[in-house]
Order: sequence, then C-alpha cells, then structure tokens
Amino acid sequence: MGGVNDSYPPGCTGPTIHGWDWDSVDGEKRAANVIWGDYEVRGIWDGASFTVSKQPPQSFTPPTEPPRNRPVDPLLDPRNRGTGAKSRLEQIQRALWDSGQPVLSETQIENGYLFLWVPYDDGSIQAEMDKRFGPNLVAVRNAFLPAN
Repeated sequence: MGGVNDSYPPGCTGPTIHGWDWDSVDGEKRAANVIWGDYEVRGIWDGASFTVSKQPPQSFTPPTEPPRNRPVDPLLDPRNRGTGAKSRLEQIQRALWDSGQPVLSETQIENGYLFLWVPYDDGSIQAEMDKRFGPNLVAVRNAFLPAN
C-alpha cells in the first residue's frame, strides 16, 4: 500500500503492516536485500497502520484494466470537469507525496482533478484537501474496500 518507484528493486512507501510474515506467502521477489510482491490482504486499518487478519494473504496479479463492475467515477465525465490546471495539480501532487500526509496509495491527474487514493477517508481528508487547496481540485478516494 503505497507508491512504487519504477526501479529494480522497486522503492516503496506506505503505512506499517503489522503481522506480515514473508514465510507465509508465495510469489515474492528479491533483489538487493529488498523483498516485494503483489498480494490481496485482509485486515484492519486503524487510520495509521494495517494489521493483517488471520486469513493468509493471497498472491495477486494486478489487473491491467479496472474491474467491469467498478462504477465509473462521475468526476471523470467531461461534463464534470474540475477547475485545476495541470501545472497546479502537479504542484499539489508533489507536495503531498513529499509530505507523506495523507498516506497515499496512488495519485492520478485527470479531467481537471488530482485524484488521491488513500487507505480510507471518512470525509475528513477530503475536507482538509478542500480547505488546503480549494474545492474542485483534489478528489479523495478510498483504496481499501470493505471485505465481503
């Protein structure tokens, strides 16, 4: 959960993950004293760190396209274009990545918005982004999904 630098091995950031055990998973990669992999993990997010549940992590191949049943974000509709210039959104994006707050899993500039995927937002992160940068610039989205 966090940004991945396109390097070998990848450089990653993200929250602390309690209860992770590399011996309990398959499919990890190793290079230059770095271990990494893609996994589907269930657990509890406390707002600052993630604790793995007793259900073991499963190897995961990230999809190349969003799932078909995922609703299209209404802010991607050209009729709902945001007010952000690309240069301003890139400036905000750099500032957020550099500060490490909020914890980000991904960012994307599209349709006049900077989309931020955070582990979980109860609305307070969106309110803080609106206060800090102004409305209709930053769109906060939840990266963690409730388990079925």
